[in-house]
Amino acid sequence: MDNQQHQTKPSTENKLTEEQWRAYCAQWKASKEPQKQFCERRQLNYNMFVYWRSQILKEQGLSRSNNFIPVKVPTTKQAVNTTHPAIELQLPNGILLKVNNQTDASALKMVLNVLGAIA
Repeated sequence: MDNQQHQTKPSTENKLTEEQWRAYCAQWKASKEPQKQFCERRQLNYNMFVYWRSQILKEQGLSRSNNFIPVKVPTTKQAVNTTHPAIELQLPNGILLKVNNQTDASALKMVLNVLGAIA
């Protein structure tokens, strides 16, 4: 067999300049295509594209690790909202029962039993 038949075509993406990769990254962003599809349609090495995209993001201070917004999670005591009821029951007789997160279960059961006797 001829050796030329087994040789792979030289990869063009290895010859691309930084400016060309930057242009491809800008084109990708405007295209709204998934990165992999964008690269396949242009016969670009996906891994090289991802590398250059990450370099550009790092330069801009937008690396993936910085894409999260800090969120303050309240502690259990802070999460309890005593100003708004957790449950509101509108009974057929017009009574509105509002129960917050701190209501004792046995007290609630007693109130419901009394209300059941009234209805």
